[in-house]
Amino acid sequence: MVQILFVDDEPAILKALERIFRRQKDWTCYFVDSPLEALKVLAKKDITVIVSDHRMPQMEGAEFLARVKEKRPKTIRMMLTGQADLQAVQTAINAGEIYRFMLKPWDDKELLQAVKNAVEFHTITDENERLTQQVQQQNEELTAINEELEERIQERTRQVSDALYTAKAMNEQLEKTLEESTKTLVTLVQLACPEIGSHSKRVKQHVIALGKRFKMDETEVRELELAALLHDNGKLGTPAFLIERNIADYDESELTIYKKHPVIGAQNLSNIQGYENVCDLIRSHHELYDGSGFPKGIKGANTSIGAYILGISDKLDYLLQSPHPNPEYVYQHAFQTIADSSDKEYPSKLVQEVLDYMEETRQNGAQDDSLILSIAELSPNMRLARDIYSMSGSLILAADSILTSHNIELLRSIAKVDPIAGKISITRKPRLTAKC
Repeated sequence: MVQILFVDDEPAILKALERIFRRQKDWTCYFVDSPLEALKVLAKKDITVIVSDHRMPQMEGAEFLARVKEKRPKTIRMMLTGQADLQAVQTAINAGEIYRFMLKPWDDKELLQAVKNAVEFHTITDENERLTQQVQQQNEELTAINEELEERIQERTRQVSDALYTAKAMNEQLEKTLEESTKTLVTLVQLACPEIGSHSKRVKQHVIALGKRFKMDETEVRELELAALLHDNGKLGTPAFLIERNIADYDESELTIYKKHPVIGAQNLSNIQGYENVCDLIRSHHELYDGSGFPKGIKGANTSIGAYILGISDKLDYLLQSPHPNPEYVYQHAFQTIADSSDKEYPSKLVQEVLDYMEETRQNGAQDDSLILSIAELSPNMRLARDIYSMSGSLILAADSILTSHNIELLRSIAKVDPIAGKISITRKPRLTAKC
């Protein structure tokens, strides 16, 4: 149950807050006029978010929030303060590690949204802790395999735990810069679903190249890069069984759920200052030129070229990652599919640029030339084309690793307890150089 605690020594302020939040039926809200009363409530209730004034007679807000941090570290802490108290914000950040501060007088809608975001952040933090415990439990089960495998698993567990701890710590602080926020979000996507993370990184390379071909400026290319890395973050809330299945196999209700992920992805990032254009790109990357896309069915030039670039790059990566054993067929099928989308799914000028880009990367040997194999088909001296992750998010073997009899056996042993995430991709030699 979500429980919100508001602390302010001015009765008028408390009444104004009660007027804003009393309509939130899923929340239980408490309104107290002093830090001492607030501490009594904290001793009895599991408070999700606390919103405190700074200037109060018994105890200043910075000191109060520091005490809250010690007693209830999981409670999300926010501060309401006037212009004259801005000097206190630094103290509150350092001592109380507040999630956010807002100035008086406030905007009702902005304050309500800020508290909603804090509640969502609390939920994500709890989920991260649950994932940490799950990973630790899975790795404890693996220790029985053998001593050498135990050392490897313990190392992977420490890496995952460190990554989760870092992501949590970064999310608990104010987003100081856009770059820090991006790194955190990309890390969370990678940990939550390694296959989505790897796909997004490949899409990033495509959009950067295509953005430069359209002579976009540095800022536009950077926004495309950020959107590519985070474009599928809305899928993290989609049931796992849907992500694992081909979209062509969805029934009507499943397709409806799937089509929500661009909007959800944009909403997840909407509160980050500077992400406005990134959110627009994510929200529109499944819109198609003929109006048959989603979520709004926007047609033609009403969708930005950046969104079309992100969408066609997303489609291109899925086409090039086909599990078909013949890479020549995969490339030809991808090339023809993109060509057929001209003035249907995407503008003709963009389609031509993509086809030229595919040809150039193919001629330069940059085209990924790999073979999808099962664990049983692996043999020594093969080279991995991609990282291998377990379903718990642990990196088992890195891309470009040369397989040996020893690490193949280790891989098979791990997979018995913690299944492999995604497919195993092996580099072919020599690379193909023939044109389509």
